Amino acid sequence: MHEKEMNNYGAATARGTRILILGGGTMQLPAIRSALSRGWKVAVADGNPDAPGADMSHHFFPIDLRDVGEMIEAAKKLRDREGLDGVFTVGTDFSYTVAKVAEALHLPGIS
Repeated sequence: MHEKEMNNYGAATARGTRILILGGGTMQLPAIRSALSRGWKVAVADGNPDAPGADMSHHFFPIDLRDVGEMIEAAKKLRDREGLDGVFTVGTDFSYTVAKVAEALHLPGIS
């Protein structure tokens, strides 16, 4: 993989896309599989250490998704260590956590 490079829109280019998905349960498996099929590096966070998506991801964070502060800290560590291009969720009620992580790390997202 190439080192991180950004285009004029702040999107990752040569080194590949790295994302954080909040939730690693059954409802998130299609999103995890889709990201992996695109060659993206996928990190997953879920309060259940035995979440099905844990073993599928490159990095897993056993974090209660209601803990916004801890989620932000984990995302910052991931960004600083490997880069992070986006954070999202699907099939969960944690859009607020996603918004706060995106805001804290200056990632695209909604407030």
